[in-house]
Amino acid sequence: MLNRAKTTFLIVLFLTLFLGASPIHQYVKPKSNQTAPSKRFIITGGPGTGKTTIVNYLHQLGYKTAREAATDLIRDDLAKHVVAPWSERDFNQRVALLQEKRQEELLKGGVAFFDRSPIDALTYELMYDFEPTEELLRVVQKTLDEDFYHNKVFLIEDLGACLKTEIRAETLEESRSIETILEKSYQDLGFKVIRVPAASVKERVAKILESID
Repeated sequence: MLNRAKTTFLIVLFLTLFLGASPIHQYVKPKSNQTAPSKRFIITGGPGTGKTTIVNYLHQLGYKTAREAATDLIRDDLAKHVVAPWSERDFNQRVALLQEKRQEELLKGGVAFFDRSPIDALTYELMYDFEPTEELLRVVQKTLDEDFYHNKVFLIEDLGACLKTEIRAETLEESRSIETILEKSYQDLGFKVIRVPAASVKERVAKILESID
């Protein structure tokens, strides 16, 4: 299964890099951008790029934030002695459902930042050779149809390294490849991707806040 998933990941990367194609548009329709701009923003990027540090810093500044659902689920599963929980068939669906719950919790109010979105969950599903479930597609399409997020998405670039942990197994090269595929997914669904380069957390947050004014 892991070898098959690795092969599919490389195929998706090839299509994204050389053909400019993203498989995500075959499953969901792009966002409409017809409603008033949302005040909810997505923080995305490859593994180990500092997204969580940025979201935590924004929280300290008083902004509403949502933690990364996948990280919380992986930690819970590892505590239950589940091996490689991210490879379980229903993992990305579970991620999307938890993200949906957190979206509902932050539906009202001012500016809010989300550590990834259901679009990330669907992108990972496609990268690792799973056919998306109806429930996963429902969450993503609902998110798009309701214009839940602002059309600006902040993609956090790598820091020149990707530290492996119990919840992160990717190499730096794999992280950069995931970053490329995520960027294309968001662009194909009607978002404007704003890259946030390597810098101190304060500098990165400053760039993000300047971009939402």
